[in-house]
Amino acid sequence: MPEISPPYDRVYFDSNVLLRFPWPRVNQTLLNAMSILKDFRIPAILLDAVEKELRAHFLRVLAAAKAETENKVRAVANICESVGVRAPSIPLPSIPKIVTAYNKTSAKAIRQLGLLKRAPPLREAKELFEMAIQRTKPFQEKGKNFQDAVICLTAIDDLVSSSDKTAAFVSSDGIFEQNVLDQLCEAHGVKLILFASLQSLTDDLRKHLDEQQEKKWSDDERLAEQAVTAELPPIQKFLEANLEIPTRMGLFRSRQILKINRIEIAKIARVETPSPAHRTPGLPITITAQLEINIHATVRMPRPSSSLTETLKIGESRPKLADRIASLYMDEDEILSRPVTVELEAVREGDKYSHVTLRSASLGASDSKRRAPSPFGRIGSMLGSV
Repeated sequence: MPEISPPYDRVYFDSNVLLRFPWPRVNQTLLNAMSILKDFRIPAILLDAVEKELRAHFLRVLAAAKAETENKVRAVANICESVGVRAPSIPLPSIPKIVTAYNKTSAKAIRQLGLLKRAPPLREAKELFEMAIQRTKPFQEKGKNFQDAVICLTAIDDLVSSSDKTAAFVSSDGIFEQNVLDQLCEAHGVKLILFASLQSLTDDLRKHLDEQQEKKWSDDERLAEQAVTAELPPIQKFLEANLEIPTRMGLFRSRQILKINRIEIAKIARVETPSPAHRTPGLPITITAQLEINIHATVRMPRPSSSLTETLKIGESRPKLADRIASLYMDEDEILSRPVTVELEAVREGDKYSHVTLRSASLGASDSKRRAPSPFGRIGSMLGSV
């Protein structure tokens, strides 16, 4: 059982924390955090503003993916028709059907996690406008970070309306700093404690567990790490077959991966298991392994600006457009280091884990901010030139 309660009475999640999985999917990292919160009887709050942002994000990603798919299908059909072949249509699920499924899945996730929904009134537009033009943090130039500001202020207002005085605020997009939260809370007599990731919140919660319970959990994770180490060869094959890697990267996404030659696992960064206090012996559990991988790839990048200067002599012609475009870029082999989260299912038998089965792999740490990139490439794939 818990020994000393953490110094906060409730927890608020920013939308970026839940989008990482992505919402409404629930992964083991989130379940681990929620199980400890329940041990301490600390409510986890889902603000109405956060819930609406999660839904809006899902719809934006859905609309973009649907439009991209339809454009590609139309392009294939046009190519086929140019040679007298009629391409069959590809039926896509209707948007209303997907939205209905999202609403059901989201409601199920909220129940599964035991999130407490709260909908405090939003601040007046006049107040938000004044904060924006004064660039009161977290607002920046031209009102940037509006949604983040609204969510943070809503958390403060909800905390003020409760009987609690201190809460944890989990946000992983790097906009907030503790001194900013302190300034926003000062006039209301409450305090928000910033956690920059779900993992940091979980680590803090585990510091307050009973010593024996924490030792049992840590020992269990060491056994899980041994199982992951033994499974590294099949994990690497699984990554090569299933991991999708964004092809665009860098400032303004100006660098493009043309070919992924191979992937190698550099190290195991962290292994997590569910709390042993909340498990049934003999049943499979989910092991979450955070790995660092090296991606051996061919990358196309802009040439340094100094090499783009054109000169001509008498009698010479300017290079053709295709040659000029080609001269803007250069291709090089690089080793790209990236974090990867792998989920495995296993059964603990005595002092070891067995019956290990790989379930999923995704680019990024289990609670880092995630961008929805497109397109994707897999190992051995050769993508079109810029």
